Amino acid sequence: MRGRGIGTEVLPAVCTELGDRYALGSIWADVAMENRAARRLFLHSGFVAERPVMVRPLPDTREGTTNTDALRDGLGGMRFRLLLN
Repeated sequence: MRGRGIGTEVLPAVCTELGDRYALGSIWADVAMENRAARRLFLHSGFVAERPVMVRPLPDTREGTTNTDALRDGLGGMRFRLLLN
C-alpha cells in the first residue's frame, strides 16, 4: 500500500483527533534518518524537524526472524513536532 497517499490522508486526521481528545498542545515523532518516506510524510503533514535523536528500529515480526541487534543498537534519527491548536 506504500505510495498511495494513505499516510498523507490519515496522519493529519489522527493528529487532530488526538489533539482534540486529549487536549494536546503538540505531538512529537522520532524517525530514523534512513526512513526518507516517513520523514517526507511528517514534513508534508505539517510537522517541523526539531533536533537529531537516537531511535531504535522496530523489530522484524515476520515468523522465524530475530532482530536483537537492531533493538540493542540505536540509529540516528530526527525528532519532528506538530503544534496543535
